[in-house]
Amino acid sequence: LKSFIENGAFDQLDCEVSGGPNKKGHYLVFCEFSRDSTLFTNVAEVAAHIYQVADIKPEEWKFRAYRNESILSFNEENFAENIITDPATYKTMEELADPGGDEEQSAETTLSTEALQYRKRYQFLANY
Repeated sequence: LKSFIENGAFDQLDCEVSGGPNKKGHYLVFCEFSRDSTLFTNVAEVAAHIYQVADIKPEEWKFRAYRNESILSFNEENFAENIITDPATYKTMEELADPGGDEEQSAETTLSTEALQYRKRYQFLANY
């Protein structure tokens, strides 16, 4: 799947596969895209073509946005409501973890345990 995405005519920046399977025995494939007005279209195009190699129909795709516990159907409306596509308003994990040294941190700017685990895993994969 990683090779399919990397070698396809998709507008993605990077693609990595997890070092090992998850609890269900599945490997995770992480794709990086530019955060701009074409983000949904680019992700949807990859999802549509993955059906050719993974037998997952585009209408079966689900996603969970960062800091949102709900699993949502992958469609343009849900995507637009839950994914920040404007790079000017997007905050990195580091910015969320340290929002300028304010004494008071709201629950919204504090990383969850799960987010910290993802961050550590992502850093591990980046240095693998």
